[in-house]
Amino acid sequence: MKDWSESAEGKASMKKFVEDFSFKQDLKIRNAERIKKMFTDQKSFNSIVEKIIAKHDKRWIDSCYKKGAMPYPWELMYALFNLSEIEGKECKPVDDFTDNFPSSIYSYKGWQFAVTHGQGSVCSIYYKKKLMYRD
Repeated sequence: MKDWSESAEGKASMKKFVEDFSFKQDLKIRNAERIKKMFTDQKSFNSIVEKIIAKHDKRWIDSCYKKGAMPYPWELMYALFNLSEIEGKECKPVDDFTDNFPSSIYSYKGWQFAVTHGQGSVCSIYYKKKLMYRD
C-alpha cells in the first residue's frame, strides 16, 4: 500500500480524490448560499421549507418510480440540509427514530434537519420537534 501511495499513479489518485472532495464541499457551500438568498426572515424561511416539502408529494414519488429509481429528495431539499449543517447547531435526537439509529441532526431557524442511517439513509424534517417530512 505504501509503495502504491508513493507511486505516480497513487499520487495522481490522491490528488484527484482531494480535488473531487474540495469541489463537492465548494458546491455544498455555494448551494447553501444560494438558498439563503431565497428568504429574508423567519416567515419567508418557513414558507420556503413548506414549499420544498410540498414538492415531495405522490406525483414526485410516482415520477421517481417511473424513472426506475427509489424516491429521492430534490436538490433544493439537499441545499436545506447543507445550510442547516453549515450554519445550524447540532442537536440531540428529536424522536425515537433519531435516538435509536445513528443520526446527524442540525437545528436551523426552529427547524430540525436529520439524516438517519440504518439499512439506507432517511431524511427527516421537524418544525419545533414535530415531524413534517420523512422520505
